[in-house]
Amino acid sequence: MVEHMYDHERDRTTSRATPTMRLQTRTSTGLDMVQWRLGRSFVVHSADRRLLEAPLVDVGPVRVGGQWQNRPNQHGMYFWARTGQHVWYESALEASCLIALDFDGEVERIASQPFRLLFRLGARSVRHDPDFFAVYRNGDQVVYDVKPSARMTQEVRDQFDETARVCRLVGWATRSAA
Repeated sequence: MVEHMYDHERDRTTSRATPTMRLQTRTSTGLDMVQWRLGRSFVVHSADRRLLEAPLVDVGPVRVGGQWQNRPNQHGMYFWARTGQHVWYESALEASCLIALDFDGEVERIASQPFRLLFRLGARSVRHDPDFFAVYRNGDQVVYDVKPSARMTQEVRDQFDETARVCRLVGWATRSAA
């Protein structure tokens, strides 16, 4: 199931969509979904094994956090030599994770926050933007969440557990770095 999400509903008389697109913030059906940026629009797809073939490592970030003076974390770009591209990060811990993955030498390609996961957590609809999506030389696809151990609350652990469950539906491995 693939659909594009629009800021305004489709015009029922012409079936045309407005050019402005938006990210979903919840899954209305209760199904597990994955959403990513495709040009100026967003694609929504059910969390299933067909996503193993989707070019998610080539898409832009679904969100980029703001940077302002005296912000406690630092944003930046890390140069990934294997692809000749810069990978965005939003904290020193994420930068350290990128450096470790780069020096490990097994990750062929990596993308920063390339998609949003939409799922139910109890009675709540939850969205989660994983920090990195990596494709290894052997073809493995891994979703990374990076969070300082001091900020690992029970709510965050529950969200990471649900993220791992949704990723297993697709066939992705998950790893958390703290």
